[in-house]
This record gives sequence, C-alpha cells and structure tokens, in this order.
Amino acid sequence: MIARRPPVGQPVLWRTDVAPPVFDGYRSLWLNSGTAALALALMAALAVCPGRKRVILPGYGCPDLVAAAVFAGAQAVLVDCAADDPGYDLGALAAACEDGVAAIVAVNFLGIRERMAELADIARSADCVLIEDCAQWYPEPADGPADVMLTSFGRGKPVNLLGGGALLLREDGALGDWQPPALAPMAPLGRVKALVFNQLLRPTAYGLVSRVPGTAIGTTVYHALSEIQALDAVRLSLLGANVQRHGARDRASEYALGGIVAREAAGVEALAPSLASRWGRLLRYPLLCPDQATRDGLVSRWTARGASAFYARALPEIPGVAAVLPVMAPVPNARQFAARLLTLPVG
Repeated sequence: MIARRPPVGQPVLWRTDVAPPVFDGYRSLWLNSGTAALALALMAALAVCPGRKRVILPGYGCPDLVAAAVFAGAQAVLVDCAADDPGYDLGALAAACEDGVAAIVAVNFLGIRERMAELADIARSADCVLIEDCAQWYPEPADGPADVMLTSFGRGKPVNLLGGGALLLREDGALGDWQPPALAPMAPLGRVKALVFNQLLRPTAYGLVSRVPGTAIGTTVYHALSEIQALDAVRLSLLGANVQRHGARDRASEYALGGIVAREAAGVEALAPSLASRWGRLLRYPLLCPDQATRDGLVSRWTARGASAFYARALPEIPGVAAVLPVMAPVPNARQFAARLLTLPVG
C-alpha cells in the first residue's frame, strides 16, 4: 500500500486577515522556533538565579530540550518519569532540586499537561523558575502557575507555520521584568514552500516520499541549536488565522480513538483517558502497550493509519545526546515508557 497518513502535520493556511493572538497577563516574544524560545527562557532563568547553572529536564522527551539547555550554557539534569506517565516522578524531582537549580522545565506531552500545581510548589521551595514547554500543545488559554510558557509553530506542531515559536513571560512571574536581547528576524516563509508542504501531507504523496531511501522521515536525533532569531513578518501575519483554525478543529475522532483501539488491540491502554484531568486538545493520540514487542507489531500493522513510536527512546538513548550530556542519572521509567508508547493521528 502506497498511501500513508503522516504521523503529524497540519497544512499551512495562507491567510493574513486575522490579527496575531494576545495572551492576557503575558508578554509575548515571537521567535524562530520553540527550541529557541526554550533556550531564551533558560538564559533568562540563569540570569535571575546567579550562581546556579543546573536546569531540570524530563528523562523522556524531545532532544531539542537538551539542545536548548546546551545553547543557554546550562547544565541539564535529567529526572525520571513517573511509572506509565510522561510526567515527572515528583519525589525524584524534589530530590534533584535539593542542590539548587535555576529552572524546572515542565513538558506538555502531546496535549497532556504536567501536574503544574505540584511542580509550582517544588519550584517555589527551590526558589527557581518554572517553565512550561508547550511545543506539542497550543496554549488555549495560556494560564497556570508557570513563570514562562512557550510554544512552537514548526512542522508537525499544532499550529504549523514551518518554523517559529513564542515565549510567553507571565507579567507577575519571576521573569516579568526581564528584558530580552535585540534579535534579527529569521528568513521569511515563502508561499511556494508552504504549498509544496501542504501537498506532501496528502496520504499518497507522503507514502511515496516516506519510502525514498535516505529521507529519514520520523527519525529522532539530536540537532544543535545554532541561533535565536525573531519571527519573520510573513509568519506573524499568518499566525492568527492558523491559530483560529486550530481552535475550531473537531475533536470527535480524538474522543473516539480510545474505544476503537480497545476493540482492535486488547491490553493497550489509551493514555489520555487514564490521565483525564490533564487531557487537553491532543497533537497525537498516545497509547501505552503492555510491552515493546506489542508496540512494534502495532506500528507495523497500522503504518497506513500513521502509527508511530514517536521518540522511541528515552532521552539518554537518542543518538547524539550522550555526546553533549555525558553525565546522566538512570531513568528506568522513561525507558519503559518510550519502549511501550504508540501514537496515532487525531485529525
């Protein structure tokens, strides 16, 4: 079968008649990527916590988390996840903060939010900055106890502009008075590039491209962050309409997927309903299989549906990470979670 649904990716809507979003209670900094937004947030955290270099990252997540920490000049400390949960082991997190940290990075996983109230208590006890990384979820609305929120407009994100991101500084938070450096704008998005990308999201086109040797579609590796730039004017003019469309997306298929999977794959747990109090609009539908063999079999069986193992590894095992993060604590729950996770498209 040639046709294959892409694991992630929304087409770029080329409309400039809707104003960019406004986040009440936050200063918005429009940047070239979500990774750049996190790096800038970590740089700010180091500036307001002089003498501290350590920042906490989850043991399961995107290697761009590490890239942002490296660019910021921070010392990344990985903390394990809770069992069967993308969020932190709260006891391990509190213990990791005892020696002093500048920031805790809380990752919203595919639309499943961290336990922000509990993390805020830990951050308050550690007198550090709490950063909520929403690169996989568009903040709707932006709220909560984090000093900083960030999101991404990159390929495969909820609001896709083939690049860009936002850093939201809570006005009454620890970084409310922090002033960012002046930044040059990124290269503007071209309309032809957007049109080509939109065509490649069609199942037949994506199926063909994904079979081309050397394309490495879906491979997760470490990429260093090279620079922080401001969002270009073209993407900023398109942002409002793309955010508006994202917010209007029907979630019926998202709610139905758990039941469909239960009928087709016994023993596979739908993660979002099991963490219902933290479940927001999903980028992908996460499933937790009983073991890696079951997960790998379902990825193969459901290839045409766009099934994906997502990162497939805990952060220490992603190619390239060990070279820039040589000292890493064991993260057994993160390894188990990565080995058993399966995701499906929700659109």
